Amino acid sequence: MSAAVVDLVACDFAGVLTEPLPETFKRFADRAGITVPQFVDAMREVTELSGLPGHDVISLGHWTEARWGGHLADALERRTGHRLDLSAFGADWWFPGRARNDEFLAYLATLREEGVRLAMITNNVKEWEPSWRAMIPETDELFEIVTNSCEVGFVKPDVRIFDLTAERLGVSPERCVMVDDLAENGTGASAAGWRAVQFTETAEVIAQLDALLGRPTAV
Repeated sequence: MSAAVVDLVACDFAGVLTEPLPETFKRFADRAGITVPQFVDAMREVTELSGLPGHDVISLGHWTEARWGGHLADALERRTGHRLDLSAFGADWWFPGRARNDEFLAYLATLREEGVRLAMITNNVKEWEPSWRAMIPETDELFEIVTNSCEVGFVKPDVRIFDLTAERLGVSPERCVMVDDLAENGTGASAAGWRAVQFTETAEVIAQLDALLGRPTAV
């Protein structure tokens, strides 16, 4: 293998190590007896109420999951006429049945065996940790570090979450690459001096990483 131009490969959790987010949205909507547009619209209402983008209010721990779930239940009830108990949204609704991306996880395991340093950088929720760790029980064996928004107080695409990860591992930003399904998070990584790969199809992303790492292309 030729000399690597990347020392650290970091990746997101949702939509990279898991099935694509639209599939998770649809699974929730189907179980809840609502439509995806109703769910998205209700989430948008809660976002406006919190004053923070997306679900940052719980990814930063400013609201508990139960408080956020209560507001989401209110918003959905106004749209559907029936009420759901979303106080334990993650454990009861979001994670059950959610699929792993085993192909990409196996690839990451191979990189780790070859000596590539790995990290996870995730905008995640404190109350969801038991659920996502149950999905990826090999987390601590696979990743040298997990930088979790709810623990460090920064959310992607804030450059500080990338700066902190590189600093903790003693790696130069220009030798780090971030794999994320959201373009804005890649933009944040690039602003921090990292390389960015947007996750689309697993095979395509593996090919891009192999090129950056100087690994032989699979035939």
